[in-house]
Amino acid sequence: MNIQELFEEVIEESTTTNTREYEFSHGKKPKGSGNWWIKVNGKGYNPQPNMTLGKAKSAASKMARADGNWKKTGNEIEVMP
Repeated sequence: MNIQELFEEVIEESTTTNTREYEFSHGKKPKGSGNWWIKVNGKGYNPQPNMTLGKAKSAASKMARADGNWKKTGNEIEVMP
């Protein structure tokens, strides 16, 4: 593991995932593959279709980093219905 991967892993640990709206809408926790709509710090991202939830969260996090919507700590990822 290089320094960049270690840094990203530490940053991910300070990130919370919120699934309340998804659970309210669908009546269950999000899981599996699909077309996910994910908000990172209030801004919406739609990663590629047919991704697992984990990969979609990771892709949305990378998209947020690319456009400057990523904080050093305290990021919130919301899985939207």
